Parts: sequence; structure tokens; C-alpha cells
Amino acid sequence: MRVVSTSLIAALLVGLAAAPAAAETTTQRLILGVTADADRAAIVGDLGAWRPVDGLDAITVDVPSDEVSSARTRWQSDPDVRYAAEDSVVKADSDPMDRANVEYQQINQLAGAEAWTTGSPATTVAVIDSGIVTDWDLPPSRVTAGYDFVDGDTTPQDVGGRHGLLVASLIAAEGGNNYGTTGICPSCRIMPIRALKSQSTFQATGYASDLAAGIVWAVDHGAKIINISASTASDDPLMREAVDRAAAKDVLVVGSAGHGITKYVGYPAALDSVLAVGAVGNTGLSYNTSNVNTADNRWIDVAATSTYWTQANGYGGLGLNGTSASAAVVSAVAALAYAIKPDLTVAELRRRIVESANQIPAAPSYHAPVLDATRLLYDLGQTDTGQPVVTDTGLTENQVIGPNFDVNVTPAATDDHAVERMELLVDGVVVSNTWRTWSRTMKMRAPAGANGPHQVTTRAYDYAGLAGEKSATVVFDSTAPVGEFLQPAADARVHSGYQVVVTAPADAIQVMLNGDAMTHTAGTTTWTAGGGTSGNLIVQMWDEFGNMSLIVRQVVLDDSGPTATGLSPATGTRVRGTFFASISGVADPSGIAYTQLFANGKLVGNDVTYPYGMSVPTGTGNGTMTLAWRMVDKLGNVTTYTRYPIVDNAAPTVSISKAPGNKAKVKGTVKVYVSATDPSGIARVELLINGKVVAADATASYLLAVNTGKVAKTMKVQVRAYDRLGNVRSTSTRTWYRK
Repeated sequence: MRVVSTSLIAALLVGLAAAPAAAETTTQRLILGVTADADRAAIVGDLGAWRPVDGLDAITVDVPSDEVSSARTRWQSDPDVRYAAEDSVVKADSDPMDRANVEYQQINQLAGAEAWTTGSPATTVAVIDSGIVTDWDLPPSRVTAGYDFVDGDTTPQDVGGRHGLLVASLIAAEGGNNYGTTGICPSCRIMPIRALKSQSTFQATGYASDLAAGIVWAVDHGAKIINISASTASDDPLMREAVDRAAAKDVLVVGSAGHGITKYVGYPAALDSVLAVGAVGNTGLSYNTSNVNTADNRWIDVAATSTYWTQANGYGGLGLNGTSASAAVVSAVAALAYAIKPDLTVAELRRRIVESANQIPAAPSYHAPVLDATRLLYDLGQTDTGQPVVTDTGLTENQVIGPNFDVNVTPAATDDHAVERMELLVDGVVVSNTWRTWSRTMKMRAPAGANGPHQVTTRAYDYAGLAGEKSATVVFDSTAPVGEFLQPAADARVHSGYQVVVTAPADAIQVMLNGDAMTHTAGTTTWTAGGGTSGNLIVQMWDEFGNMSLIVRQVVLDDSGPTATGLSPATGTRVRGTFFASISGVADPSGIAYTQLFANGKLVGNDVTYPYGMSVPTGTGNGTMTLAWRMVDKLGNVTTYTRYPIVDNAAPTVSISKAPGNKAKVKGTVKVYVSATDPSGIARVELLINGKVVAADATASYLLAVNTGKVAKTMKVQVRAYDRLGNVRSTSTRTWYRK
């Protein structure tokens, strides 16, 4: 199984699980779990190169790809082989960086914890990754002996890559040397174990067998914490054995949960004995590609911020991002916890880390809780005797605040460790608060009915519950502007287009008439608008704080056009030729001035005398006609009634479906079968011989019969069809001869 390591200074390569180098393409690495006394060379035979997995009863074998299937079949029957599995790919989890260190550190309250301790040299964190290079930030005195499982030597050098050094520096880089950054646990020690091989500057891959061997080596050589900022999608049995060995020895294994695939489950993080770490951004919510985004990943234990400046051997400042960074943060905070309480068991420390973490109020319930380093150390017995100091209330003196819109208040406070929460109080009553690390911004508005100056207090609490506060005077404005009508007069009779004029106080910033904005006349208190379509005039006035008043006036408005109860023809009625259209039941309180009729938008004529009607020619047209009656009352109000009759001047379709053909010789009674259709319906079909109707049928399917003995010997035969509007069509003529 291949382990992939990536770091993020520029763009992350698209394929994290890169293909093996050309020399490896003809072989596949397998893991064989073997019995303790097995003859390993005999098990492998000539199948390929093999090597032991240090500390575990297992070997790896590089088998030619075309022999893998037969080899695994052979090993299944070997009593000395416990299992045979692919040595699958593990990837280090990182993404393109956002270098806002301070903002991200606040989410996990790192500064508050570091104010109690910077860790202890007695605590060793093993970093199983691509190795490190000692430098100013990680001098040899801070680094224990390690091992290189890639090359099989004792020099775990980070060759060409940066990932391992970035992870180690984030955990434990020394501070105060004007180089790189300060690690979260700058007094603890790093045990470098190289299990990944750099493929490019910020990418590395390796095998799960090497990673498993690295876990066992770290356990056997005194590591208290093992950081694995890498993962694979495969649940590898060898890694299970290794992390179980760590758990049995009371060593905490911290694993990055991975990211980038919605339902991705990363191993070894997903194993029960590993503390699985997901990633969050600077709001405490899910990092954009973190798999804490989905309910499928409830196995993630805790989340931490995901983007940090760190350093990498002469580069001074580089970015580490994603769950690679998140896992390193949790490992470093665990090391701080051991520094103040070294006798903690792994089970107790895991429980404390998860229980002290914050469940984000805005996040779904399946979202992993977010690490709170200050709460963790405080719960482990650290004391906090200094009360917070509020340095900025977030308000300006005599700031005016209204009751209808929230004002964002962002106060500032300091503490010798960390501020846990803040409150806003109006006249001693809490009106808003912010909890722990999510945001220092609170919202407030004037209490209902409050006016004039009031005291608003910003209060900050630390983790010990000690409080500091600072107050400011604000002015609440809950008084609405009130105006009056100038025109029209009350109960005046008006027609649409009339002018409405009101006056409003100087603090009015918006005036609306029946929901539409009125126009302010500059330099005056006058606001105007054209009258609407209602006799009920409602004018609303607002000031800048959302206070609103309204004034109402009633007028008599006639903007309604005439009404009618009957129109002919109705919609869907089929018409032809010239037809008569009428409108009846016409009424209007102001009286009818005239009516007009339009056909397909063209004026047919005017009518000023009731009852109203006129003839409409259709010519040879076909299709739906728009027939519009326009009625105008004596105030100029207009009503249009529209109907959609169907003009059908088209003859039906008719054909002889079965009958003697042209020039046929016939005798006796001859039957003619006819097919005829029309949108208006068929009224009848007729059989004509020599121009005379000899048979008719009005029922589909149409059958016409004639006794040819009673007609002329030479017969000119046609079928004629009529639709229900009177349109007619005949078939072509065929000739029959009587035998």
C-alpha cells in the first residue's frame, strides 16, 4: 500500500496517489503476515525481493505483476503465512495554503495554552513522514535518534521534499531565533522516522509496511506521541497490528483523517486506537475539502485548524495546510498536556481532548468537535488568576442605535491566557454573547421602546470564570418620524394620475406611498408621488434606524373600466366566413363612451349603441383568432375582453380507403369505404355518381353503397365530405364500367 505525502506551497498536484516510477511498474509490493518462527526466505522462494517489517511478524515482497495472483493462491495454503495483502497507498493530507496563522490559531485557543507551558523535553513526538533536516528551528539537541525505513538506515533525512520537516516544525520549532516560525510545543522533542519517499518538492509516497514498522520503532524507542500526517483508503492489517502495539504500550497515535473525497475514510486514522483528526477553517466550520463535511465521517474524533506558516530548511516560511497541519496541531497540544500531567494515560488524554473540544453551534451534529487547547489544559488543572481586560467595547461613545436593525459589535479583550466568551449588557441585562472561539462579533439593537442614553457594557470571561468589563454610553432611538397629508383632501373624488403630497420631519430618510417610493423635494419637508390605483392612501415614513410611522387617507377612486357578462362567440368556438360577434351585459357607473372590436389586432369597427355587435370577415384564414372588445367609459377607463374563437375555412380531408379502382368493371351493389377527418368534425360524406348523390353516411367509419344496376353503364365516381361548418371537399373522380 503506497503512502502519499503532499505539502502546499503552490498548487497541489491533481493525482495524490502518483503512479510508481518506471522501475517499479513491473512489480507489485505485497505484505505477508507470517508466523514468528517461519522460514521467510523459503516462503518467498524466487518470487521476488523481500525485506522484513521491523518489529512485526511480517515481510514485504516485490512480486512481478503477472505472478501476483498465482503467488497469493500459493500462500493461502502455506501454514506459515497468516495473510497476504497489497501494500497499498497512503497519502499525506494537505492543500493549498492560506497563511493567516494568527486567525487560525485563535480557533483552537493555542496561545492561551502556550501561556501555561511550551512543553517538555521529556515528551517526544515521533513524526512518521518523509524525514527532516536539522536546522536553526530544529537543532540536533531537539531531535532524538530516528530511523529511515525507506533506505533502511539510521539517517531519516528529508531528501528533496519538505512535508516531514513542515509537520515537525509546526509541532516543535524553536522560537525567538528570527528564523521560520515558533512551533506549538517548542520545548518538546522530535523523533524523525522516514517512511515516505519524496516524489517532488511537496509530494511523497511510501508503503504502509514502512509506516507500520515506523510506528513500532517509535513505540520501542520512547515516543510518547506518534504523528501520522498521511493516510490511505485501505484498512491494512499490518497497520492495525502496529497501532494496536502502540495502544498496548500506552502511546498516543494521532492520524490525519484525509480530505478531498466526500466519503473518504483514511487509515490508520480511522482505526479505533488512533485519534482521528479532521480539518476546519478560520470560522471553526469545515475546511473546504475536509471530510468532516459529511455525516459518513462520524469516525473523526476531533478537528483542528488547517493552515499554518512554518519553515523548511532554508526556505524560512512555507505553508502547511489540510489535515496534515490539523493532525500536527493536535499532536503538539497533546504534548503540551503531557508536559503538565505526564502520568496521563492515552485513554484519559484522548477523552480529555475530545470532551474539552467545542461543538460548533452553527455546524451539524455529525461535525467533529473543534480542539480547544486552553480548555484542555485548564481542565487538566492549570490555574488562571488574572482577570481579562476589555480594551475596546466595540462601540463609540454616544453611538445612536435603533430597534429594528442589528448592529455588529466587535469588542477586543486580553487575558493572561485566553478569553473564553464575551457578553453585551444593556443596563445590566445580557442582550448578546459570543462563546469561546467562533467569533468576537456580537449583534445588538435598541430594546423595544428604549429612547435616550443608556449604558452598554462589554464583559469578557476567561476559562476560570474571571470577568473584566468596560462600558460606553449609547443613545437609543425608537421614535418614528410623523408627517401629514397636504393633498388630496380627505374623501376627495379622484382619477388615477392624481398627485399626493405629504410633509415629513427632517430625520425621515424614506417615504413610501402604498409601497412605492415618494420623491423628496430638495430643501423642503415635502414628498410627492402620483396617486396609485387605490382610494386608500397609506404613507409610511422611516428614519435611518428603521423607526416607522404611517398616515392614512381615504379618497374615492374610479379607475375601473366597464364590465360585461356575455361575449359571443366564446373561446374555442369554431367559425368560418363572415360571422357576427357581440358583447352583452355591459355596465359602468360612469357610463359607456364607446366600444371597439379588434380581430387579430386590427380594428373591425366602433359601436356606440347598445346592444353592441358587428360582423367579422375571416376571408380564407384558418387558426385561432384573437377577438378583443375594448370598452371605454366616460372617465377614460378601459376594459378589454378577449376571446379566442377558431377560424376554420379549411375543407375536411377525405379519401376512399377501399373501393373498386379507376376503370374497374363492377356489377351489383358496390361498397365504398371512406376515411374523412376535420378538426370541426365531419357532418356527412356523400357518394356521387355522374354528379348525383346516390348515398350518404354521417357516422364514422363511413360506408357508402350503390346498386350499379340502377345507374348508367359508365359511372363517374366521387366522394364528397362536409365538415360541421359547411366546408366541403371531394375526392378525385374515378370511372367504373358496369359489366
